[in-house]
Parts: sequence; C-alpha cells; structure tokens
Amino acid sequence: MSDEIDKASEEFVKALADWLEASKSGSASLELVSRLAKARANAKKWLSTSQYDEAVFKAFRIAGWDGT
Repeated sequence: MSDEIDKASEEFVKALADWLEASKSGSASLELVSRLAKARANAKKWLSTSQYDEAVFKAFRIAGWDGT
C-alpha cells in the first residue's frame, strides 16, 4: 500500500506543480486540468489529510509559489 501512496503523492505533486506553472502564463490546457483532477481524486483516495497538505505545499514550492 505504501507504493500506492507514494505514487498518488508523486502524481498529484507533479500535476499540481505543472498546472501552477502553466497558470502563471495563462496556458493551463484542458488536458492539464484533466490530469490534475484525476491526480487529485487519486490523492484524496490514498493520502491522509496531512500527506495531502504536504503534497500541496511541495507542489507550490516546486512551482515557485512559496512566497519567496
């Protein structure tokens, strides 16, 4: 089960970071939004609330939205 949690977290972080980066320039495609929605649903299924929150913060840091 740990593999599923790790995979769900990684996919969600990547999809959210990609969407955040694309949204900076207004170029978030429908495909990207769809990928994010799928990854988010899977993350909600496998991750605890704290794991989900950590994944969100990680994605924001990767996308450069960490307030720095």
